[in-house]
Amino acid sequence: MDCLCRCDLFNLNTRIDQRLIRLEILQYYSDPKNCTALDPEQKRLLKHLREDYDYERSGGRKYPDDPWYEKPDKPKKPEEQISFPMGQENGLWYAEIAGKKIFLGESKDHEERYMKGLIKETETDSPHRYLDPAQDGVDVPEGAILVDVGAAEGYFGMKYLDRCKEVYFFESEERWLRCLRKTCAPYMDKIEIVEGYVGDQNDQIKLDDFFRDKEKPTFIKMDVEGAEGAVLRGMSGMLHDPSLPMTLLICTYHRQEDWDRYEAMLKGNFKLYSGDRYYWHLPDACPPFFRKGVMRAVKK
Repeated sequence: MDCLCRCDLFNLNTRIDQRLIRLEILQYYSDPKNCTALDPEQKRLLKHLREDYDYERSGGRKYPDDPWYEKPDKPKKPEEQISFPMGQENGLWYAEIAGKKIFLGESKDHEERYMKGLIKETETDSPHRYLDPAQDGVDVPEGAILVDVGAAEGYFGMKYLDRCKEVYFFESEERWLRCLRKTCAPYMDKIEIVEGYVGDQNDQIKLDDFFRDKEKPTFIKMDVEGAEGAVLRGMSGMLHDPSLPMTLLICTYHRQEDWDRYEAMLKGNFKLYSGDRYYWHLPDACPPFFRKGVMRAVKK
C-alpha cells in the first residue's frame, strides 16, 4: 500500500472513530442523571456536539471550535503569533525561539509543522496549555530548579532557561536525545541531560534517589504517555517534604481516570489548578469522556 493510500485509510479510520465517539457521548448524556455534574465548559462542549458538530467542517479536530485554530475574524494574542526562523546544522533543522536554537529533525517541512502545532497546543487556550499565569498565578519563578520529565525536543525547559538556576532534561528516546544534545550544548553550565525512564521501579530513575544528594527541584513538568503516576510514586519523599516548595505540571489526558488518581495523591499537600478546556476524542474514549489536559499543582 503506497503512502497516499495509507494516509487516506488513516483519515477514514479517524473520521469513523470520531463520529462513533460523538454518538457514544450523546447516548451517555441522554440520561439526565449523567448531566448533573457537568460544569459550564462541559455543557458548552456537549451542546456543540449535539447541535453544531460536523467532522468535515471542523477539519477533523479533536477539540472542534477551539480558539487557537485559524479564525479570520478573531485577533490573535501575542502567543498565537507563531513565527520563528528555521535553520539547519549538520543535517538537523532547528527552530529559533527567543534566541535559542531548538533542534528537531531532518525534514524542514515536518519540523516546522511540528513546532507550530506544539506552540499552538501548549501556549494558547487549549486543554494542553501548560501555564496560564493570568488565570491562576502559576508560573516558573526566577531561580527555579526545573525538571522536564519526558523532555522530547526540550522546548519547555529551553523557553524558561534564562529564569532557572538549573534545568534537568529526562528523556529516553534516542531521536530526541540526539536533538537535545545539540540544543543544550551552549548551555551545559546549567543543564543536565539524563537518559532513561523515570518511574518507581528498580530499573527506572526514581527522582527521590536521583536528587538525594543534589539541590532539590522546585518545578517539575511531566508528560510521559500515561506513566505520570509512576513518576509521582518515585518522588513521594519530595512530595511530602513540607520544607520543599514545589510546583508540578502533570499531563492528565492519557487515561480517563488520570485526573482523579493524581488528585487523590496530591490534594492533601498541593493546591490544584487547570484550564477550563477539555478533550473529548481520545483513542480510549470512555465515560464520562471529557478530560482535562494538564494539572497544575502547587505545594501548600
